[in-house]
Amino acid sequence: MEKELKELARHIREYEKKLESLERVFILKRFFSLPPTRKRVRLLKGIFEEKLRKWLEETNEEFRSLAQKNLSLLAKDKVVYETKSHTYSPVGTYSAFFTGKIQPDGYAHLELKATNIGVYPLAKYDYVGKYLGHIDYFGNIELKPVKIESALMFTRPRSYEGYVNDKGVVVLNVVKRELEMLSGRVVISGMLGLHFSDEARREKFFNNRRRLLEIYNQAKDRFFDHE
Repeated sequence: MEKELKELARHIREYEKKLESLERVFILKRFFSLPPTRKRVRLLKGIFEEKLRKWLEETNEEFRSLAQKNLSLLAKDKVVYETKSHTYSPVGTYSAFFTGKIQPDGYAHLELKATNIGVYPLAKYDYVGKYLGHIDYFGNIELKPVKIESALMFTRPRSYEGYVNDKGVVVLNVVKRELEMLSGRVVISGMLGLHFSDEARREKFFNNRRRLLEIYNQAKDRFFDHE
């Protein structure tokens, strides 16, 4: 895997240089070439980051130990998420993808990244009854719906309740709903969930995270400094 990481880092550097040169060319070429090149860089960086983390988990004992400790600290029998903001969607009827991370106050702040496309007549009555997701040892979270429910009224979720296991799996079920006045076209754009109410536990998690990021960034610099 170390060889793969070196190759990925080399490709990323090459595409980043290409991006720099594209920024200086005439506007038509930028228009057609910049978006796919940026997309390629994002894709390569995503693959690199995933492989680097896996490599560190396999080869670095300190990283592996701290990662497991943080997953254990995140495990929680009961976690509650409240919807904190909403937005109008001309085509969507429910929130289909959330990402976010745990902040120093112990709360996870999630933001909407995608809605569904409600094309059939009864779609306006749909809402997410259950989200399934994952939280990693850095505190990054992703949530996607796994159960869609319907109701003639009260289709806007107000809160979800669930748990986090020691593998980072997050399960949230809707527990409260409120009346939707705009025919199902208002979707949740943000959610807030308290993961750490205990100060000592929270402090330990963030101390571990700081060290994990130090190890990660040192390893990353090593591959990108490699010629």
